[in-house]
Amino acid sequence: MDQFDVAMRAQEAGKYAVVLQLLLPLAEAGDAKAQFHLGQLYREGHGVKRDHEMALRWYRKAAGQGNAMAQGALGAMYYGGQGVAQDYAEALKWLNLAADEGVAEAQYDLSLMYGHGHGVTLNYMQAHMWCNIAGAQGHAKALKSRDALAAQMTLIQIAEAQRLARDWTARHTGD
Repeated sequence: MDQFDVAMRAQEAGKYAVVLQLLLPLAEAGDAKAQFHLGQLYREGHGVKRDHEMALRWYRKAAGQGNAMAQGALGAMYYGGQGVAQDYAEALKWLNLAADEGVAEAQYDLSLMYGHGHGVTLNYMQAHMWCNIAGAQGHAKALKSRDALAAQMTLIQIAEAQRLARDWTARHTGD
């Protein structure tokens, strides 16, 4: 078992001081997974004082290396204005990268952006599509949002949103 795995076991046990001690050298050496998890610690305040600036610092490092979870977290922070000025364009950029890699939370956040017209043109079909995609991975909020969106859509729009979701899934999974 490597140092990262030991850190993840310590995290499961709630031993955040140990997690920090194990992850920090890995993150400083450029390990994107460790950088993402340090960002999580700082964002949530687990074992450290909650610090959105530090979370952003580690998320940016990991996201810059292509870590999809960090890209999604970074997008969510820009979307919500956590530790940074709210910036829908920047949120959209990072959330799209993460969503394309299959990060359900990023897919759900994109559904919110399209469903509310935040930084994009209001588009219930796109919102429904992203809810379908995230929901297929078990994202419960996405499924509830999809149903709420469907109540505001025509049957033709729902069918188109479902087709868009199937097409996206086929392009991204090879199915």
